[in-house]
Amino acid sequence: MKDRLFLHLRRPVEVRCQGIIYRGVFMGADEEWIYLKGETTWLTLPMQEVTSFKPLEGPEQERVFRPVEGEEPLSPEEREAKRRHRKGEWAEVHGPRRKSPK
Repeated sequence: MKDRLFLHLRRPVEVRCQGIIYRGVFMGADEEWIYLKGETTWLTLPMQEVTSFKPLEGPEQERVFRPVEGEEPLSPEEREAKRRHRKGEWAEVHGPRRKSPK
């Protein structure tokens, strides 16, 4: 996997690590860490916890992906729904969020 990462050196990337998506410029990696230059700070992510790595504007085929145990791939319907709906459309698609009881 590491040899494919360096194809994206100094390019904006999207990295999924421990269930969180990080975006930044890929500045390098070693045996234990991936280094990203974020908008306001440097990000150091543990290599063992990275589950997905792809160019920010790249197609799905460029994704460097290591499946996570217990995490199932998206169905074609879920993948299409994610592609069609922007972030701000969540409420329109899924309805209003419920407020937590106080």
